[in-house]
Amino acid sequence: MGKIPRRSAGPKQVRTYLIHTLVHKHDVTSEIAQATANLWKFGRSDDLRKSSKMDFVRVFGKEIGPFLYASVDEDKYAEWRASTSGIINYWAMIIACVAAAFFLFRAFYSPAHIWKNVVRAYLVWGPTFLICAGREYDVRDGSLQFGMAIVGMMSNFFAPIILGGLWLAKKHQGE
Repeated sequence: MGKIPRRSAGPKQVRTYLIHTLVHKHDVTSEIAQATANLWKFGRSDDLRKSSKMDFVRVFGKEIGPFLYASVDEDKYAEWRASTSGIINYWAMIIACVAAAFFLFRAFYSPAHIWKNVVRAYLVWGPTFLICAGREYDVRDGSLQFGMAIVGMMSNFFAPIILGGLWLAKKHQGE
């Protein structure tokens, strides 16, 4: 894994990073790597981080652009995953899953408190996944975490409807 330059790094550091990435990840000769990296003229590291796949194709060509984009994206994602924010995001989703499973388990085995436990499971699961989805999407939209976050967003949307239906059923049962 190459270390992507800090956001304020200039074009020279970006070109050095691109050369390193091409040589070590793509087995390109240093001459070809140098020629390819020299296509990056003025952009700083922040510009590299914000560049889309189409930007890479436009700057580096159809042959190298998509592969170089994937490598830079991997490094960007690895850097974020190792950051405090990435670690918190990762563990928040796992803890939310475990807590929601715990409350649903309690709801299943404790019919007297089913309503409270289902609501608790929803309150732990939905909002946590919704928040994590936003962070995960900012960094990378093709990850497993993103899929889990989409499930959380769907539960945020459907859970009030389901919980409302359960509440109405319980209310009508009491009549």
